[in-house]
Amino acid sequence: MSCGGRLRAPPLGRQGGSALLLVVFACIAVAVVIQAISTVILCAEGAVIDEYVGRKRLAEKDEGLAALRQQALTLWEPRGWGDVGQADGLGHETGEGALWGIPDSGGWTLNAAIRQAPAVSRLTASACLERGRDGVDLPLAAAVAEMLTATPGRSVPWVEGAGAPLAGGDGVGSGLESAIYVVHALGQPLLGPGCTEVALAAPWRLDGGWADLGSGGREAGEAELSPGAGVVWVEGRFGRSETLPEGIGGQNPDEPILVLVTGGATLDARDKGDVYGVLVVDDGSLLLDGTIVHGAVLVTGRIDLGDSGRLIYTPSILRWATDRSLNRVRLVPGTRAEGME
Repeated sequence: MSCGGRLRAPPLGRQGGSALLLVVFACIAVAVVIQAISTVILCAEGAVIDEYVGRKRLAEKDEGLAALRQQALTLWEPRGWGDVGQADGLGHETGEGALWGIPDSGGWTLNAAIRQAPAVSRLTASACLERGRDGVDLPLAAAVAEMLTATPGRSVPWVEGAGAPLAGGDGVGSGLESAIYVVHALGQPLLGPGCTEVALAAPWRLDGGWADLGSGGREAGEAELSPGAGVVWVEGRFGRSETLPEGIGGQNPDEPILVLVTGGATLDARDKGDVYGVLVVDDGSLLLDGTIVHGAVLVTGRIDLGDSGRLIYTPSILRWATDRSLNRVRLVPGTRAEGME
């Protein structure tokens, strides 16, 4: 009789049950992993969508504030809530805005606010608008032209200056403010005291950016400046003649005018009597017979004074044109805020 024995294998049914249980656990683990990955992907997609929608709402509010700035540029006054945007693809208005005054600002600052329908966004964005003055970049001179001409033999002075130059002086305060810049030397001119003839190397041209602004070169909504009272931009045609617009003022020094003619046209400003202002003709000429300009004339081509045309240089009017003839409105940096109403 042997003391040893043989090991018996587990029943076949027990082995099958263990393998099945192992497969179930593996499937559960895979399902958990897949669910976790799906959840992460869904959450990431949701976060991306939320961020996109949030950025879109911010952009829409910024566009609304920019639209309010543009409205304030042309009409500076408080206004109640009203539509400022266009309908989006979902049928919602992109926003409505309002402007109201800020106490103790002297009328130079407004508060702008933009809001959307509650179904779109419950946040309201606001910022301060600041009003300022600006002007066209122009030479500080009595006259600029390729040449000045007048009827031969006339006894009336062509140009009268702001005052006699200081002895040995140059620049501002020396009489050069009363300078007449010309490409071709003046032939026997009659210049008043304080006037100085200065050679110009090439014909003067208005800066291209200002010319584009006056002719509508910027798209609507992009302009940061608007003409002030008494400022007229005329888009002429090359070689054609444009007359000085009627009813624009310029009858007294307290209401000067600034007339800018672009496009290469000639400005016909004859027989207008006394005109207080600055006349600018880009790439064209100017006719002044029968007109006395109190201010300055800046022309690319020829200034024809005829029998009685005159220029009485007035620095204060030229300074108005270069400093205060245009309106400017900006969104004040650092004042944008967003929150619940």
